[in-house]
Amino acid sequence: GRRVGFRFAQQYAVVLDRLGKKEEALTLLQDQIDLVAGEEGETRDQLLLLQGLVAGADSSVGSNAFRELLLTGSERDFQHTALLKLAGVVLQGESGNRSSEFLNLMDNLIDRVVPHLLLEELLYFRAQLELQNEQFNLAERDAERLLSQFPGSTLKTNTLSLLASAAWKRQRYRTAAGY
Repeated sequence: GRRVGFRFAQQYAVVLDRLGKKEEALTLLQDQIDLVAGEEGETRDQLLLLQGLVAGADSSVGSNAFRELLLTGSERDFQHTALLKLAGVVLQGESGNRSSEFLNLMDNLIDRVVPHLLLEELLYFRAQLELQNEQFNLAERDAERLLSQFPGSTLKTNTLSLLASAAWKRQRYRTAAGY
């Protein structure tokens, strides 16, 4: 129940995972997550991230840990890693059911009254998924929103590429060339 104990548990879970005892590591991490008090936001975020990394984003335990981190986490860097891991699995196109779950998660996070810490990235990944699903109007809407709300975004080049790709697939070649 102390910070030092949680740090030890994290290290022990990593050792267990390295020894091939993944189930023991995941059980240990879940027990620690259950022990973390509400004011231990950073510690809880670390435990959820580690649980997701040990389980893997393609497993239900890992995806649930990453989803929980995105929904309730307070540490931007940990949330960013969780988003990248979840998006990586979904955008590879290997899981149709996870695609709709991921889209629902994105909708939930983007439509919050208080903007999510990762709104810029959320808009980009939702637009990518919409483009992959050939929902061109929705993809363009999210991409345009990203560009208007975050004009200096580091994702600007990727977003313009996404817009060009959407226009190209719709046979709007001049628009694609403009992007």
